Amino acid sequence: MQEEVENKTLTLMVNGTRLTGRMFKAAISKYMAHRREVKHQKQQKRDSPVIPHGKQTVKQLIGQNQGVSNIEINDPSMIDRNHQLVEAAGLLLAVFNGVRRSGTGATVNYARKLKRGIVIIHPISMDITRIQGGR
Repeated sequence: MQEEVENKTLTLMVNGTRLTGRMFKAAISKYMAHRREVKHQKQQKRDSPVIPHGKQTVKQLIGQNQGVSNIEINDPSMIDRNHQLVEAAGLLLAVFNGVRRSGTGATVNYARKLKRGIVIIHPISMDITRIQGGR
């Protein structure tokens, strides 16, 4: 019993009255070619790039090499820092409660002025507003 578990076995059912050696060899060759093709397809599936979904860490995002860049911020002023970030980005993602006279409000207005895409998430209701940009 142990030997059967350790070794792979092949069971071949044959229907017919005559089976020549050539027919048997052709059948086995065809089966083995089929197994190689299945193995090749599985290998390709494993090697194909995985499209990530759901929550991801920053390390995973950087590993995807999707245009990650560093921005050196020299200006200590928060408003100027936010302006530099908006200028470098194509899309602003803001958690914004709608108060215009705030740092986030000023950054959203600056992004509108530069025609950047904006996604606003309200912190309490979690409503999402999208504003198309023209960059």
